[in-house]
Amino acid sequence: MDCKFVFFLICVLLAWTSDGLDSPSYEVIEKAEDYEIRKYKPEQVWAQVQVNVESFQEAEQTGFKYLFDFISGHNSRQESIPMTAPVTMVRNGKAFIVSFFMPSQYSSVEDVPTPAEAAIHIVAAPGRVYAVSFFGGYATEAVWSDQVSQLKDSLGSAGLKWSPDAPDVLAQYNSPFRFIFRHNEVWLPLVHS
Repeated sequence: MDCKFVFFLICVLLAWTSDGLDSPSYEVIEKAEDYEIRKYKPEQVWAQVQVNVESFQEAEQTGFKYLFDFISGHNSRQESIPMTAPVTMVRNGKAFIVSFFMPSQYSSVEDVPTPAEAAIHIVAAPGRVYAVSFFGGYATEAVWSDQVSQLKDSLGSAGLKWSPDAPDVLAQYNSPFRFIFRHNEVWLPLVHS
């Protein structure tokens, strides 16, 4: 069977089953009208790849393909890893880092199969407090930037400070084949007070 066709079928299935996927654990500390403050647990495991392109769309597609291949068994154990949500992106200079959250069955970096692709790294994220805002539709780089600006305005009005040295994060929760009721977020790391 054609690999592209199989990939298409998987994406279509994920489009309607993305609700209820394993996601990073956090505690909601505060809710405001247009954002919430979340405290994420430390040591949660992620697979990530740096994509050295300036195009948001190319980085999103390339990063997803690397990571999807990894969870589809392109790893040291030829093990299929369940899909999770969200898929995150951060800007890193003239590149992007695309990440998949690893299911909670992998409680440490050592538990995760070694990626066959050397560009993929398995990391344990530090615990962090984020301001998070939500938006629907499809994420583009322009929408991402606009959402970050709106969140910064809201935080500034509330007297909250974000970390200028830490990157903002785009979190996408749905397959590209889910056309309605999409859920996206931007995460902005807050300064510890």
